[in-house]
Amino acid sequence: ISITLVEAKHLPKMDLHTKCDPFVIVKLGDTSKKSKVIKKTYNPKWDQSF
Repeated sequence: ISITLVEAKHLPKMDLHTKCDPFVIVKLGDTSKKSKVIKKTYNPKWDQSF
């Protein structure tokens, strides 16, 4: 199985003073993979494959 993580849009604001540093954890059975962290954005673009 190949998974391509492309982007997220309009993530919710969790803190009033700073932007978020989003990442994704993909789990399939006993296997999990973590994406790279995209700093200070509510619209991250990963373009990352697992």
